[in-house]
Amino acid sequence: MTKRLVFLSKIINQEFGKFIMVGVLNTVINYGVFILLFIAFNLIYFIAGAIGFLSGSVSGFFLNRLWTFKSKIPIARGFLKYFFIQLFCLGAHITTQISVTKILGVPEIYSQLAGIMLTTFLNFFIS
Repeated sequence: MTKRLVFLSKIINQEFGKFIMVGVLNTVINYGVFILLFIAFNLIYFIAGAIGFLSGSVSGFFLNRLWTFKSKIPIARGFLKYFFIQLFCLGAHITTQISVTKILGVPEIYSQLAGIMLTTFLNFFIS
Protein backbone atom coordinates (compact mmCIF):
# COMPACT_ATOMS: atom_id res chain seq x y z
CA MET A 1 0.00 0.00 0.00
CA THR A 2 1.05 3.53 -0.60
CA LYS A 3 1.75 5.85 2.31
CA ARG A 4 -1.47 7.75 1.61
CA LEU A 5 -3.61 4.61 1.79
CA VAL A 6 -1.96 3.53 5.04
CA PHE A 7 -2.52 7.01 6.49
CA LEU A 8 -6.17 7.03 5.35
CA SER A 9 -6.71 3.55 6.79
CA LYS A 10 -5.35 4.63 10.19
CA ILE A 11 -7.60 7.70 10.25
CA ILE A 12 -10.70 5.68 9.35
CA ASN A 13 -9.96 3.03 11.96
CA GLN A 14 -9.30 5.66 14.61
CA GLU A 15 -12.50 7.55 13.76
CA PHE A 16 -14.54 4.36 13.69
CA GLY A 17 -13.24 3.34 17.11
CA LYS A 18 -14.12 6.75 18.53
CA PHE A 19 -17.52 6.60 16.85
CA ILE A 20 -18.24 3.25 18.53
CA MET A 21 -17.12 4.56 21.92
CA VAL A 22 -19.35 7.61 21.57
CA GLY A 23 -22.25 5.36 20.53
CA VAL A 24 -21.83 3.16 23.59
CA LEU A 25 -21.67 6.19 25.88
CA ASN A 26 -24.78 7.70 24.25
CA THR A 27 -26.64 4.42 24.68
CA VAL A 28 -25.75 4.38 28.38
CA ILE A 29 -26.89 8.01 28.72
CA ASN A 30 -30.09 7.31 26.76
CA TYR A 31 -31.08 4.23 28.77
CA GLY A 32 -29.87 5.70 32.07
CA VAL A 33 -32.02 8.82 31.68
CA PHE A 34 -34.96 6.63 30.62
CA ILE A 35 -34.62 4.35 33.68
CA LEU A 36 -34.25 7.32 36.03
CA LEU A 37 -37.34 9.07 34.69
CA PHE A 38 -39.43 5.91 34.31
CA ILE A 39 -38.65 4.34 37.69
CA ALA A 40 -37.65 7.20 40.00
CA PHE A 41 -40.08 9.81 38.66
CA ASN A 42 -42.80 7.43 37.42
CA LEU A 43 -42.96 9.18 34.05
CA ILE A 44 -44.94 7.54 31.24
CA TYR A 45 -42.56 5.14 29.49
CA PHE A 46 -42.64 6.70 26.02
CA ILE A 47 -42.18 10.23 27.39
CA ALA A 48 -39.23 9.02 29.50
CA GLY A 49 -38.01 7.25 26.36
CA ALA A 50 -38.20 10.42 24.27
CA ILE A 51 -36.25 12.40 26.86
CA GLY A 52 -33.66 9.62 27.10
CA PHE A 53 -33.39 9.51 23.30
CA LEU A 54 -32.85 13.28 23.11
CA SER A 55 -30.24 13.15 25.89
CA GLY A 56 -28.19 10.61 23.96
CA SER A 57 -28.69 12.48 20.70
CA VAL A 58 -27.42 15.81 21.99
CA SER A 59 -24.36 14.29 23.65
CA GLY A 60 -23.69 12.27 20.49
CA PHE A 61 -23.77 15.33 18.27
CA PHE A 62 -21.23 17.25 20.32
CA LEU A 63 -18.92 14.32 21.12
CA ASN A 64 -18.79 13.15 17.51
CA ARG A 65 -18.39 16.68 16.22
CA LEU A 66 -15.60 17.68 18.60
CA TRP A 67 -13.81 14.41 19.29
CA THR A 68 -14.53 11.78 16.63
CA PHE A 69 -14.53 13.83 13.45
CA LYS A 70 -13.18 17.23 14.57
CA SER A 71 -15.66 18.90 12.20
CA LYS A 72 -14.98 22.31 10.71
CA ILE A 73 -18.57 22.72 9.43
CA PRO A 74 -20.32 25.63 11.16
CA ILE A 75 -22.16 24.27 14.20
CA ALA A 76 -25.53 25.79 13.17
CA ARG A 77 -25.45 24.12 9.75
CA GLY A 78 -24.35 20.77 11.11
CA PHE A 79 -26.86 20.82 13.95
CA LEU A 80 -29.77 21.74 11.66
CA LYS A 81 -29.22 18.66 9.49
CA TYR A 82 -28.66 16.51 12.57
CA PHE A 83 -31.80 17.93 14.22
CA PHE A 84 -34.07 16.90 11.35
CA ILE A 85 -32.59 13.41 11.23
CA GLN A 86 -33.05 13.07 15.00
CA LEU A 87 -36.62 14.35 14.80
CA PHE A 88 -37.46 11.61 12.30
CA CYS A 89 -35.66 9.01 14.43
CA LEU A 90 -37.45 10.22 17.57
CA GLY A 91 -40.78 9.55 15.88
CA ALA A 92 -39.60 6.07 14.92
CA HIS A 93 -38.29 5.53 18.45
CA ILE A 94 -41.60 6.42 20.15
CA THR A 95 -43.57 4.39 17.60
CA THR A 96 -41.31 1.40 18.26
CA GLN A 97 -41.66 1.73 22.02
CA ILE A 98 -45.43 1.84 21.87
CA SER A 99 -45.66 -0.92 19.25
CA VAL A 100 -43.45 -3.44 21.04
CA THR A 101 -45.27 -2.76 24.30
CA LYS A 102 -48.86 -2.78 23.05
CA ILE A 103 -48.59 -5.29 20.18
CA LEU A 104 -45.76 -7.63 21.18
CA GLY A 105 -46.26 -7.41 24.94
CA VAL A 106 -42.67 -6.37 25.68
CA PRO A 107 -42.47 -4.88 29.20
CA GLU A 108 -42.27 -1.08 29.18
CA ILE A 109 -38.85 -1.17 30.88
CA TYR A 110 -37.37 -2.92 27.81
CA SER A 111 -39.22 -0.91 25.16
CA GLN A 112 -36.44 1.69 25.21
CA LEU A 113 -33.91 -0.93 24.10
CA ALA A 114 -36.06 -1.82 21.08
CA GLY A 115 -36.23 1.86 20.15
CA ILE A 116 -32.47 2.27 20.57
CA MET A 117 -31.78 -0.71 18.30
CA LEU A 118 -34.04 0.57 15.52
CA THR A 119 -32.84 4.16 15.65
CA THR A 120 -29.18 3.11 15.68
CA PHE A 121 -29.68 1.59 12.23
CA LEU A 122 -31.84 4.48 11.02
CA ASN A 123 -29.26 7.05 12.15
CA PHE A 124 -26.47 5.17 10.44
CA PHE A 125 -28.27 4.80 7.09
CA ILE A 126 -29.86 8.26 7.01
CA SER A 127 -26.76 10.12 8.14
